[in-house]
Amino acid sequence: FGAKGSYGYGRFVRSWKRDWNDNNPCTVTDYCDLGTCKGINMLKCDDDNPCTNDLCAAGVGCKNNKLNAIGCTDGNACTTNDTCVAGICKGSGNKQCADDNPCTDDTCTAAGGCLNKPNTNLCADDGNPCTEDICSGGLCSHPQSNQAKPCGDGTNPCTTGSCDAGICKQVANENVCDDKNGCTSNDKCVAGLCQGTAFKDCDDNNPCTQDSCDTSGKCTHTPQNQATCKANSEECPIGICQGGACVSQPGIVCEAKYKADLCTTVKVPGACTASGACVASSVPPAYTCPGCNGICVKCLIFQFCISLF
Repeated sequence: FGAKGSYGYGRFVRSWKRDWNDNNPCTVTDYCDLGTCKGINMLKCDDDNPCTNDLCAAGVGCKNNKLNAIGCTDGNACTTNDTCVAGICKGSGNKQCADDNPCTDDTCTAAGGCLNKPNTNLCADDGNPCTEDICSGGLCSHPQSNQAKPCGDGTNPCTTGSCDAGICKQVANENVCDDKNGCTSNDKCVAGLCQGTAFKDCDDNNPCTQDSCDTSGKCTHTPQNQATCKANSEECPIGICQGGACVSQPGIVCEAKYKADLCTTVKVPGACTASGACVASSVPPAYTCPGCNGICVKCLIFQFCISLF
């Protein structure tokens, strides 16, 4: 057997000794084997850095070569585009955590990344004066608010608005108001409307005009056409409006007075004119007296001749 710390048979001896050195820095636990110094374990050179190329070079030992432009993870959840730069993993951008929600506070932590924490900020107005616009649970909510408080735009003087269960309710009042009409007086709110009492009489007693009072208080008389009216004519009373005046309606059948002679007037068929005259459509033949060379007159029970010469 060999010396202490060795074993073998005859001339074949293997031994370990602290100061054995195979002159290879990449091995550990060197030993002597048949006269040759050897190492049985390789030196571990991994430095746990993804941005180095780790190796062991003979005669040198461990080498951790710095890398560039290699994708990596820098351990920071708030960076982007992580890349090796001179052996160090670096992020070149910041992670965008904004969720465009006004009801969350958007932050980023290196360990957890984006955090969108709900807040209680004011949010978009829903246009309802009877609700509160506030963030709740990450959403814009509109709970009832301002109970019994006045609301509304006030454009109608005859209603009073107040909040009731989240709704702006308009209730009719009886206030004094102004209907902006110069032809009314004693204006007052009635059933939510401003109403006045008409006081100005604009009737011109002309059936052929439409009489009204404008908002300034001025009477207007608009001529009417084609409306029926009573004409100022005894023979042709059926009239029609033209340009604001009542005229007899032309063509209406009437009875015309015809003077048959000096003593007799008869009624014959006729037609009305716009002037109100009834013009005979046809007349009976004149009376004749035998042997009369002038006007033949028939009066009552006798007739006589009036000579023209």
